[in-house]
Amino acid sequence: MDARVLAEWLADSEPEMVVRLVADWIDKAVRHGLEVDVAPPLDGRPHIDALVAAAVEYAADRRGEPHPAWTVDPRRESPTFWHPGTPSLLANALVHAPAVFAIRGLLIEEDSLQCV
Repeated sequence: MDARVLAEWLADSEPEMVVRLVADWIDKAVRHGLEVDVAPPLDGRPHIDALVAAAVEYAADRRGEPHPAWTVDPRRESPTFWHPGTPSLLANALVHAPAVFAIRGLLIEEDSLQCV
């Protein structure tokens, strides 16, 4: 899966669909392979730009592949914590967010990144 596809999906998505789209992209990327050498354009919304980089690194880790260099661009980090769930689930997200998401300020539980 091409990282630019994920960036396009997120650019056009409703906020409540963002995590579901990321999970779907990760699932497809892990099963079918990654095409991530070319960095997708920045969206301008820090959490979206960070989500794209984190999803690519997460999928690469699951495939045992190296991370592309563009994922460490500081513009692909959220300057504040971003949690898409309800406030009551924030503590759970702090504990269970995968490291590649948490280091970018994205507090998403790992369970939410799995397709069932």
